[in-house]
Amino acid sequence: MPEGTLENETIPAPSPGNGLENWPALPPPFGGQLVPVPVVPVFVGQGAVLGAVWWFEEVTDRSQARTLDGEQRMTRAFQVLTSHPLVGSTTVAAFDQIRTPFPVGCPGFEFNGKPQRRVPQPGDWYVELDRDWNVVHTNRHVVCVDVRAAQTNPENLQEWTVTAEYAGVSDPVAQPASVDFTCTPYQVAQIVEVETVPPNAEPRPILNSAKDPFVEGVFADRNRFTISIQRSVLTWNPIQLADYQNSVNAVTFLAAQHPPGFEPGTCKISIAAVRVRRGGNRDFYWRVNASVEINLDGWDARVRDAGFNYLAPFLGKLPISFHPKWVGKPAPATPQLLTPDGDLADPADPIPAPLTFRVYKRKDWTPLTFLNY
Repeated sequence: MPEGTLENETIPAPSPGNGLENWPALPPPFGGQLVPVPVVPVFVGQGAVLGAVWWFEEVTDRSQARTLDGEQRMTRAFQVLTSHPLVGSTTVAAFDQIRTPFPVGCPGFEFNGKPQRRVPQPGDWYVELDRDWNVVHTNRHVVCVDVRAAQTNPENLQEWTVTAEYAGVSDPVAQPASVDFTCTPYQVAQIVEVETVPPNAEPRPILNSAKDPFVEGVFADRNRFTISIQRSVLTWNPIQLADYQNSVNAVTFLAAQHPPGFEPGTCKISIAAVRVRRGGNRDFYWRVNASVEINLDGWDARVRDAGFNYLAPFLGKLPISFHPKWVGKPAPATPQLLTPDGDLADPADPIPAPLTFRVYKRKDWTPLTFLNY
């Protein structure tokens, strides 16, 4: 750097973040003289003070990386030289040449009006510059996330290296969906055996020694698939999707991905979303998480057709103790199986089919494009 003097220039006084915090530790100013210090000449004039940045340049050590899910990471590096070894990291990391312009004659003073002559701050967009500090490329979705200032030359404590790390996602929609198949445990109340001996025999009802059904059946452990689908979208409106919550598929689901697909009525969905920073403090996208539970038996409620009353011809509903088959027995203590027409079932007959009820609405999930993978 060339050396020189400033006869009628006043160096801007230190300000918060640009030297003020170090002023008590610095030597007093010398009006109208060039104060020789190693590497960096300090120009001072009448009323000037010490404790500032007098050299700023972007240097090599830049890098860029891209991940499989679309995230970009960039690095920019800057060389900063200060007027005194005691100028601290706060001054260096907050340097802005518009706020504290270089005096005339100081190397780089011709760029005093350039807004990019500054240390990047968290939230700044990523930019690339030409030799005259003009912006030639910018990416508003990749922002500064970390700034570090370090004295990297132990032989010259006026020399600093500032590293600015950038990260962001240029096109979150291009990210592939994340899909997980997990198992959800549950229990069912069995009222018939699931396996018979011989294999083609009629399933035996689960009854006690008196041929009465157990009140709650016999519980058996089961597992069903749960599909978690995560995908990035630019917009998210929970009002529009509220009607899909806890709905079941009205059409075959995932036929292309897993032929022949899951039949209508076998899949139940719940939807959530997380807002994710894309760049800066006002640029976001959404990470939608759809959880789809698979029940190959369907999501209709199935209850055992049993009770303490039966329907008698011409007489209507009567207690089971009045039934001709129950004459001479005490009133039943447990619900008794019924036939589809409401009559008392004979324990020797095949067990009646359970009653089914639709307890979840059916919806066409075709508009939910984030389910595709």
